[in-house]
Amino acid sequence: MRRMDIKHVLIYNLIFICCQTISATHKVYILHGYGGSLIQMDKIDKGLKHEGYDTDNYTYPSFTESIDSIGHDLYVKIKQENYDSVSFVTHSMGALVVRSMYKYMEPSIHFPYIFRFIMLAPPNKGTEMADFFTNSSFRSFLGPNVVLMRTDSNSYAIKLPIPTPVK
Repeated sequence: MRRMDIKHVLIYNLIFICCQTISATHKVYILHGYGGSLIQMDKIDKGLKHEGYDTDNYTYPSFTESIDSIGHDLYVKIKQENYDSVSFVTHSMGALVVRSMYKYMEPSIHFPYIFRFIMLAPPNKGTEMADFFTNSSFRSFLGPNVVLMRTDSNSYAIKLPIPTPVK
């Protein structure tokens, strides 16, 4: 088995174990990383669907729309769909999108219970690649999120809410 195949098998098994006890009104949102697309998370999406899970391989314009805006859009979408519980499988910047969504949740407003939040390579403390590209001539081409993922102490990524279960 190739190394990449083993990685996908391990990720799939982790998701399967985490999601075994979910209710009938549960949805798993899958979010790609910066510059990614639906294809990036397709194997995970197909694997969960094969096991009978309701999924949404959520795509977003990571080059043109800010993390906050994407997080708000995701928040609105989840509220409108009105599931009892949700889970997230994210890669890279997708984790920051979900973390930014937490800023819009209020205890007085119903939001589905967050059952699991699986983050694959999240830049929770920023990423050195963003530091490099922020200071380069590519900055304007790469959009607003490159600056948000820097590693300095005032980094947007560091200041996002820390995920906690929401009931």
